[in-house]
Amino acid sequence: MSNKKTKKRRSTKIAGAAKTKIATAGRAKKNLRAGGRRANRTAGRRVGRKTNKARLNRFGFSTSGFFRYWAVRLLITGLVGLTGFTAYLDIKIRQQFEGQKWALPAHVYTRPMELYLGQRIDRKVVQAELEELGYQARDNVERVGSYRFSSDQLDIHQRQFRFWDDLQEQQKLTIILDNDRITSIQTSDSENTFAASTEIVRLEPRLFGSVSPLSHEDRQLLKLEDVPQTLVDALIAVEDRQYYSHFGINPLGIMRAVVRNISA
Repeated sequence: MSNKKTKKRRSTKIAGAAKTKIATAGRAKKNLRAGGRRANRTAGRRVGRKTNKARLNRFGFSTSGFFRYWAVRLLITGLVGLTGFTAYLDIKIRQQFEGQKWALPAHVYTRPMELYLGQRIDRKVVQAELEELGYQARDNVERVGSYRFSSDQLDIHQRQFRFWDDLQEQQKLTIILDNDRITSIQTSDSENTFAASTEIVRLEPRLFGSVSPLSHEDRQLLKLEDVPQTLVDALIAVEDRQYYSHFGINPLGIMRAVVRNISA
């Protein structure tokens, strides 16, 4: 009896072990099949991507790498071109303005009119000369650049002028006439602090022309305090209304000027 039981147990164990091996082998086969399918799908995707990329590059369609490649090169080319154009403008502006802002043209003047004791004058000629010089006839000569003619006297408030031999300060002239003949010449300063007699005076010469072979411009240097405030305000209103508020460069004003130049 004991032998029969032992044989049955052994056969039962052997059968169980065989079933376990068979189940394990089945699961292994299933795993291998599933892994093979996944590997095939992954490999297919990779092959498809490579094929698509090759197809896109071969036919010239844009990809992200293509865009980056050309965007970087276009950006570099644009920066190089902008730098070169800026350098070109800087050179041109320096050639136009550097060293010439203090270059004044040579002025050519006519012979100045001289008035001296004993001289018989022609009133019309003297008056025409004064008007050519920009003098204005007034009731009094308190303002510089004014004159007054009467039957026996000529008053002139002369401007400052640098002659070829000396600087003549602004002064008042009082010329006494007798039948249009000069009998006395008195000079005084603008404030009438002193007066002196002289035998001869000369008016400023008339400007005949200017010689400026480089710039072909006629210019005169002025101090800022000599410029009328209305002119300063008008320039700021026309050119840059935010002149006193920005740091020296107005980007909006520059863009506005570019748009107007393009649309003009």
